[in-house]
Amino acid sequence: MIVVALYFLLRPLPLLPSETFLSPDADAFLILQISPEDECFVAVLQELAKRPPAEVKLAEQQREQLLTQPEQIRQVLLQMLPMRLVVLARHVERKAKQDEEGFTFSGVMSIRGLSGFGGFILRLIRGSMVEQGGRLEKYKGVKIGVSSTGLHLAKLGNNFMFAPDAETIARWVDRIREQERLMKSAAEGEGPVLPYEGPGVLGDVLGALERRAQLRCASVNSHDEVSAFLEAAGPEGGMFQKITVALLDSGIASAQVIAVGATARLVEPDAADFELLFRADDERFAGELRDRLVDLLESAAADIGIEGIRGTADGSLVRVTFRKARLRDALRGAVEQFRRASGRAPASSQR
Repeated sequence: MIVVALYFLLRPLPLLPSETFLSPDADAFLILQISPEDECFVAVLQELAKRPPAEVKLAEQQREQLLTQPEQIRQVLLQMLPMRLVVLARHVERKAKQDEEGFTFSGVMSIRGLSGFGGFILRLIRGSMVEQGGRLEKYKGVKIGVSSTGLHLAKLGNNFMFAPDAETIARWVDRIREQERLMKSAAEGEGPVLPYEGPGVLGDVLGALERRAQLRCASVNSHDEVSAFLEAAGPEGGMFQKITVALLDSGIASAQVIAVGATARLVEPDAADFELLFRADDERFAGELRDRLVDLLESAAADIGIEGIRGTADGSLVRVTFRKARLRDALRGAVEQFRRASGRAPASSQR
């Protein structure tokens, strides 16, 4: 009996394709896929695990244990990998004059190992939610914990889901089961993949992103998403603010940019190749944007530690590539920026 219980707690499960979780109403997405050998990204996960978001209700003693046991956290993370995180952002319209426009976020973390143990932890968190004024719901047999602030948490297989609403969780449950049926007789990573059903322009950018890259992200720009996300990512000085200023000065937040995308692919233990993609509304503007981006990045290259900057414009699609060394230090800074930004929804400016 103990052996069977341990098997279900620790057994490895295949990761479903990221397209399974790309909802049609999302205005932006981020896909992060990490293997045990991706040391820079493992370090980021370790930093995030040490201090989980405030919405995850943990006792003070539990949070203290996370802060004081870094090596134990690392070993657990390595047993979980490979993993994939898909985060979606959805634009929220103002309901009243005094409200600000902004974005809601939802996501799915899929892990190969320890999913049974992760489910045990999730049950504890759901129980804590109920004790603190939340409730439990169900959708087709899947239990959903709802916090007093409206955060929804659920697990199906090795997929851990969070969202601000029950509809998003329900859609993912249906998509997971449909994708599993498609892949039932296929090896991991093979077989049919559910189609992406979101905005066409975002699907075009998704198709242009390198699938093997550790990081992929894209966004439409119909509600000033590019400006909002950049301002949220780099508001308080340092390298990220320098990059933000350079990118905004180049015109990538212009209404003539209809969608953007980016990838990061590790090429050395502490270096990655980055590719930025921009879909413009006409070819002339695309050529101008390419030239401005390359000029600005070259002028800031020494400050932000990048090299090998190149730019192309294929019709209305702009591609800019460069290499970033000392990536671990940059990612540590990104973790702190994420914590600051996650405490508030980025406000979208008015056109």
